[in-house]
Amino acid sequence: MSIADDSAGERQQPGVKRLATATVNVLAGPLSVSLLGLLLVLVPRGQRLAGDFSFAYWHAGRRVLAGVSPYIWTAAQFREGMAFVYPALSAVMFAPLSLIPRSIGAVLFTFVSIALLPLALWVLRVRDWRVYGIAALWEPFFVGWATANESLYLMFGLACVWRVRDRPWLTGLLAGALISLEPLLWPLGLWLVATRRWRASLHALAWGVALNLFAWGIVGFGQIGAYLHASATDTADAWRGGFGVPASLAHFGVAQTGGFAVMAVLCAGLAAGVLHAALVRHGEIPAFVLTVALALVSSPLLWSHYVMLVLVPLAILRPRLDWLWALPVVFWASQLPAPAQDWQIVLDWVIMAVILLPLAMASPAHHVRVSGSLQAGAEPTPTAW
Repeated sequence: MSIADDSAGERQQPGVKRLATATVNVLAGPLSVSLLGLLLVLVPRGQRLAGDFSFAYWHAGRRVLAGVSPYIWTAAQFREGMAFVYPALSAVMFAPLSLIPRSIGAVLFTFVSIALLPLALWVLRVRDWRVYGIAALWEPFFVGWATANESLYLMFGLACVWRVRDRPWLTGLLAGALISLEPLLWPLGLWLVATRRWRASLHALAWGVALNLFAWGIVGFGQIGAYLHASATDTADAWRGGFGVPASLAHFGVAQTGGFAVMAVLCAGLAAGVLHAALVRHGEIPAFVLTVALALVSSPLLWSHYVMLVLVPLAILRPRLDWLWALPVVFWASQLPAPAQDWQIVLDWVIMAVILLPLAMASPAHHVRVSGSLQAGAEPTPTAW
């Protein structure tokens, strides 16, 4: 057989591979767009569309404008997850949206939330259109925009932090703002220190102090106690919900105290992992992956929309479509039946572990290749479908 014949044979895809490629392209293209459009039509018929915005964020902003505490809620509202339990900066940021009718604000917030997914991927230099499509099928993405939660905004902010990580003042501003908006992202500060970004760390501290002084000055420094009480009440009422470490262990008979103790031990281990990856292995990317894992594990209340944070390290190391991008779609299995069963809790953690472990353990050569290509402005090209 001639060399030309061999080359022709290599170029010819097997039937199974062609079928697999076509299936993936359909799932990531027409099907994902059609499903998103269908959900946008059907979901508004539910009673809790944009629930977080409509029942908590909008009212908090309204109260700030009226000079009233955004942290006064009834016990029933706390139990139903309808109370505002975020720091003052979040309340101040929602004040402008409360100037328009709540229904219009909910629509705007929802559509901006949807737009943040492609924007985040674009910021992270993902150019494979199939990634955009498959990510739109993620259950965490659906929950994020359907409830109009802050999580998609945090995801976008985290993507921006990575993109500008070598600009100290801008990195510090974004990190300080994100942590002030949602303490869930406190590990960002640890990552800045661990990767020896001293100027960015100082900027983050300065901006964090300035933003909090500004926000609490508007809300009232006397409301700090009310905020802490609201946050503690929300945790006490909802700690069994979602799939945070305490809630997950409660499914298997572990008491609340034991669950929080295990969470503390896991957080200590992950924090040590961030420091080791950055200071010993000199790997900012594995340290960043572990930072995201630490943010999720350290949250006593963990809902599926927080999993959108995983998109950032996944996009950094897998800018082209591969099998890891399909795993968050499996989170849909956690929706039925309700309440969550033991196997669903286990499935959620297995999915996150299977996504994050390969990213954190990728070879140093791969990390260098990705970092170098990003700094040079080119697209990284790891193995993909």
